[in-house]
Amino acid sequence: MYKNTQRHAEAERAYLKALEIYECLASQNSDAYEPDLAMSFNNLGILYKNTQRYAEAEQAHLKALEIYERLAEQNPDAYEPNLARSLNNLGNLYADTQHYAEAEQVYLKALEIWQRLAAQNPDAYEPNLAGTLWNMALVYSKQKDWNKMLEMFRRAKPLYDKLTKKHPARYQQYAKTIHDILAQFGE
Repeated sequence: MYKNTQRHAEAERAYLKALEIYECLASQNSDAYEPDLAMSFNNLGILYKNTQRYAEAEQAHLKALEIYERLAEQNPDAYEPNLARSLNNLGNLYADTQHYAEAEQVYLKALEIWQRLAAQNPDAYEPNLAGTLWNMALVYSKQKDWNKMLEMFRRAKPLYDKLTKKHPARYQQYAKTIHDILAQFGE
């Protein structure tokens, strides 16, 4: 609630208190509380990114990622989506801070997971797959790597076209933007 009302100091205090509690609980029962601990690190990382505290954001995201990697290794069905979201959040941080090579690497890992999950359950995971392709295209655009940018947009186009049919208000602008970009490049 604090984060949504721009009360960043209060949000930070709440997240840090939650981290303290979950770290204590996870030390006693890691199976039960590590997912909450990872989520708290992730939320804190997003808050720090939004308040331009990038080094702290990176540390929080890396801690979340470390936990989600371990959890996903033990139970992929339950935790791979969280792992991919965590990778995507870290990629967003790197993209926003112009660390494009690092952004590309974590987005590629997220993309691998979303592709596998979307193949098994398209309705649940194609929006995430499309979003990661979009993010990667933007990173390649910033690097002026037009071939890779176009490849990502080509791969994202059918996903956004499909998503637009189901949820036009939510996805139509993405589909239109991709169409316009591809048209600018003669496609």
